Amino acid sequence: MALLNGDPESIGGYRLLDRLGAGGMGTVFLAQAESGRLVAVKVVHQQFAEDFEFRTRFRQEVAAARQVSGAFTAPVVDADADAPRPWMATSYVPATTLGARVRREGALTEPGELRLLAVGLVEALRELHRAGVIHRDLKPDNVLLTDDGPRVIDFGISRCADHQTLTVTGRVLGTPPYMSPEQLIAPHRVTPASDVFSLGAVLVYATTGRGPFDAESPYLTAYNVVHEPPAVAALSGTVREIIQWCLAKEPSERPGTDALLAAFRAAPEAEWGTRPAAGPVRDDGSGSAAPRVWWRRRSIALLTVAATVAATAGGTWGMGLWEDEGTPPRSPSSRSAGPGSAPSPTAAPLVEKTAALQPDGWALWQTKLTGKDENLRYCNPSPRALVCASSSSTGKLAAFDPRTGKQLWRRPVSYTEGSSAPAQVELLGVSGSGRTAYYTEATGQGVGRLRAVDTVTGRALWSTPSGSHHPYQQAAYLGSVIVTSDLNELHAWDAASGRRLWDAEAGGFLHVTRNQLYLEEQSVFTGKTELYRIALENGKKTLFGEFGAARLVAFAKNVVLLRETDGTLTLGSPNGSRRATKLPDISYTESDGIVYGRDIEGTIIAADTQTGQRRWTTKTNLTTDEMDGKVAPVIADGRIYLSSSDGRIACLSAKNGALLWRSAPRKQYNELGNVAVSVRDQTIYAVHSRLVYALRPPA
Repeated sequence: MALLNGDPESIGGYRLLDRLGAGGMGTVFLAQAESGRLVAVKVVHQQFAEDFEFRTRFRQEVAAARQVSGAFTAPVVDADADAPRPWMATSYVPATTLGARVRREGALTEPGELRLLAVGLVEALRELHRAGVIHRDLKPDNVLLTDDGPRVIDFGISRCADHQTLTVTGRVLGTPPYMSPEQLIAPHRVTPASDVFSLGAVLVYATTGRGPFDAESPYLTAYNVVHEPPAVAALSGTVREIIQWCLAKEPSERPGTDALLAAFRAAPEAEWGTRPAAGPVRDDGSGSAAPRVWWRRRSIALLTVAATVAATAGGTWGMGLWEDEGTPPRSPSSRSAGPGSAPSPTAAPLVEKTAALQPDGWALWQTKLTGKDENLRYCNPSPRALVCASSSSTGKLAAFDPRTGKQLWRRPVSYTEGSSAPAQVELLGVSGSGRTAYYTEATGQGVGRLRAVDTVTGRALWSTPSGSHHPYQQAAYLGSVIVTSDLNELHAWDAASGRRLWDAEAGGFLHVTRNQLYLEEQSVFTGKTELYRIALENGKKTLFGEFGAARLVAFAKNVVLLRETDGTLTLGSPNGSRRATKLPDISYTESDGIVYGRDIEGTIIAADTQTGQRRWTTKTNLTTDEMDGKVAPVIADGRIYLSSSDGRIACLSAKNGALLWRSAPRKQYNELGNVAVSVRDQTIYAVHSRLVYALRPPA
């Protein structure tokens, strides 16, 4: 690809010629040294350059790559991890990736080619592991197909075995279809056996064109990795059994690289590839013959995968309260019984017959977005305006009349001079009077600011100076005060004027509950979590509790819901004590001492925050394709609101989980995932793909 406007002419003395590609961490350029030698220069994205954890991880990548010979990788030529934008140059290898080859031409069909691929990848892993390096992101797009065998590239999230694991953010790094179960459950405990699991998944993809755990969404794919057997029935006998060995759930049950290399070399060439299509094929991971190697099923909860795994297509499976559109609710047996379960509802829920304006449907109004605004993702209602924001990477803001849906104003994408990257926008909230909306704006040039605008006119009221907070950290709106967090400091701002109130030396993740601000700090070196209350008047920190390596899931009064390193959920108190729970590892929202969790199948769980015991469980068929906190239900006025990827919204009683009503699907606007729901004065405001609308079901 040609260079873009704004790309530098050279980096580290290497003249840039073209773009080779771009990923989540950086851009790769084709460059030339003064000697004429061609190199591939990987340059970290600007937004990561000031991220301490990322810069440390990049140094590890360089160190890891330098320890491995060039026989199976692209050797490092030069690097500068301390540059304003860290970069690394490797020898340029003119070859296509395995992923690109399969996408372009389909699965590999030549037995000899598959055998050479498998043996070459095992040799590459053996070389890595002997050097003390764990790759941790072996996938088809990180395998180059060269004339002299495969080469493994991109050590972006690898680490040397003797390096301290970074856990400051609790991120789960990798690519779901090729990650091992332990990467999803306890990434800090990953061993070389994880790369062997990934190798097995890559070889299934190369042979069949599909990964062994592929599903409708990354979340479901990750679930399959942890819980389900691999889909390998299409592979031929001996090779299938070897790959099942690689894909064992327990790391200790997988082969080492020496044993794996011997097994692949001994496999008959005729058994490389897919087996003949004669007879039925059981796609249950077992094939037609009993495998010699299998695994134990583990009763473990799936870790909710974070910012690094991007949500794609929506899941569509799950048990429901109704069989299909237009049918009556199921019998009470569809609700799960258990300790504290409420009686099943007797009244049938209200059902919107068709997605339409009143009186045919329940919509008060609906506004179809234009091409310029169609990527709005969530809204914040107020008496004066419904203010909506796009995904943070596109930087758009718009407002609508809450009574009619008429668009009042829009703020276009902002750019920094000399940059082609749009601003990132996060809507923080709307003032109690509904007159002012607050948001953060950060650009790809590493500067950012807070802004306040009039909700009706969009007129700018105030903004902080450029660069006044770190654009890739957090901000929290608490009525009269806005607090921002950068790498090492907190800053407080007066919401009425934008005046800076105080600064404090503290960095971490902000949490707001009951209008109280908390700061979660995690040690770079120990991974331990400490939680502090922050005084809004002066920024003073008061220790609330220490929770070891656990991560915060939800807050309640004097107790927090924690995710332990093994994926289990516990209740933690300020004195450090823990209470075990049997709650699944899903996304939760707390309200009045109860946590409400929702999984991607639409199952809603209510549990007491003091005991961890379930009060009730309700299953719906409102599946979701989201993987982060947005999957959690919305709680308002004693009711629970949840949405699905087909545009339906359902309302349940927070008291007993009874389904009160559900809207009709808006299938014609289903391209971009879930409905984002907000509630005010018994009106439900939603944005879904290219539609913003307001619903008011019958009383």
